Amino acid sequence: MKLTVYRKKDWVFLIGSMEKNQMHKHYAIQISIPIEGTLTLIANTEETTFKTAVFIKPNILHRLESKGNNLHIFFNPHSRIGFYINSLIRDKPYYFNDELITNLVRPAKDFINNVIDIASLAECIEKNFEESSSFKKFESNASERILSVLDYIYKNKHRWVQAEECANLIHLSKSRFLHFFNEETGSTFRRSQLWIRICESVMMLKEKGISETAHHYGFYDNAHYGRAFKENLGFTPKAFINSAVLYNISEN
Repeated sequence: MKLTVYRKKDWVFLIGSMEKNQMHKHYAIQISIPIEGTLTLIANTEETTFKTAVFIKPNILHRLESKGNNLHIFFNPHSRIGFYINSLIRDKPYYFNDELITNLVRPAKDFINNVIDIASLAECIEKNFEESSSFKKFESNASERILSVLDYIYKNKHRWVQAEECANLIHLSKSRFLHFFNEETGSTFRRSQLWIRICESVMMLKEKGISETAHHYGFYDNAHYGRAFKENLGFTPKAFINSAVLYNISEN
């Protein structure tokens, strides 16, 4: 597995080849798009080969195989885009759809062929969602309370945000807020905080190594950090360090 890795805001994308990776699951919402050839998804004892995109919900045991280059995007389920994708998938573990990704194949190929740089590809990915009519319609109908909470978390992403702060923001008790957050996003408030730490840690990992990165971001030890990293992104910090052929980070 040889991958280009890029972190931007509250999502991470990888581009490259993936051959016979192990069965795994992760907290992130995943979108995988074959750029060259096909991708094969192994999940729920089924094997499906596809040429369009697959959307995979959090915590679904799966494996992807391909020999060509692919684009894999991992979204925080508690981001605006992640919240939107969750609403599309609903109760399905995964589904295939090319409506949202038609405009991503060409810039991904341009990046592979050195026509555009990785920052330009990242911008294309983000704009593809934020400027789509279906995303704008979703945002106009979504709960203003949960969107205001998500915005508050991201604006304060460099620290642990307390549940009480968000509860006060939307005038709920702490217990009612935690129930509301879980009900709206499908996961816990703590998980949203953990994702932020993992995403932020990617900036340091390849340069400083596992031990220093784990300590810097407040994990008990390397094992604790490694488990959290894999739970969120589906591969270990060591695999990331060994496989990333380009490491380019946005500070935004």
